[in-house]
Amino acid sequence: MYCSASNRKKLAKCKPAAWHDYCTYSPDQPEFRFGDARLTVDFRGPCARHDMAIQSIVKKGGSLSSKKSKRRSADSTFKSRMFQNCDNKFSSSSATSKAVKKTCRKTATTYYKTVANKTESWNGKAP
Repeated sequence: MYCSASNRKKLAKCKPAAWHDYCTYSPDQPEFRFGDARLTVDFRGPCARHDMAIQSIVKKGGSLSSKKSKRRSADSTFKSRMFQNCDNKFSSSSATSKAVKKTCRKTATTYYKTVANKTESWNGKAP
């Protein structure tokens, strides 16, 4: 379920109920508009893999600094996978594809920055 910033606090359903809920508080398949075109990219795979990486880090244990270091690496991989999805989806050399790819990568960077900020305040435990 997509939980926007405005309804997240109001709805108990917006709290992640389990691991692997894809992109948690962000759209799993963000939409990009370019003229009359409405294009999407699927970030569910990178989001699910990121969740699985964090779950693995928690299960393996270790010091908080070690966990955060591993999570930073998972965050970086998350960004790379989203970029790859953008590049694969919008791979043609047309001006539209290039413009949408740029916007897609900006969106991926926003998702990455959000999880990277959470990593810095993370307590090393499951959500």
